[in-house]
Amino acid sequence: MDEILLILLLLGTVICVLLLSMVLQCITIRHLKTVQKNLTLLLTEGGGSSTGRSDAHSQQPSSVRKDIEPLLRRHTSIDQSLQALCDLYRLESITVATNDGLVVASTSKEAQSEAAMMSDRFHRGEVKEDPGMRIFRIDHKSSVMIGIIRTSERLDDEKSAFISENVIKILNHWL
Repeated sequence: MDEILLILLLLGTVICVLLLSMVLQCITIRHLKTVQKNLTLLLTEGGGSSTGRSDAHSQQPSSVRKDIEPLLRRHTSIDQSLQALCDLYRLESITVATNDGLVVASTSKEAQSEAAMMSDRFHRGEVKEDPGMRIFRIDHKSSVMIGIIRTSERLDDEKSAFISENVIKILNHWL
């Protein structure tokens, strides 16, 4: 009887080791695929011309237009996805708030007070945007929200539009 239990215990241990090995292989393969996608994304988005030419094609706004969708599957929360967007566009923070100033998601430490204050100003038409901040309207499903972007870099209309498109993609993914 003890021999049978010992054999079953050893068999169970072997099965556990094999399962763990398979899981690690899957994780490694998934990680390698993610690294490959990210490298492809980086190479196609921003390196400029690989031939060293400085032609008009290498100066297209591909470095401005960055898509968050390939990165969404890597994150486990809406806040992580917004942080990835911040990293992608070199932003300080992004806050998404309801029409009445409640935070939906944010990367900012002062999100609640910022959302309440900016939402009120936005709806009264008293927003004074500066080069480091942009507030925009978000129509998500049947709700109107606002987005607040903070950055130390200049944020032109085109870049702001691409960021707001990606914020909507994030909202559609998570909510």
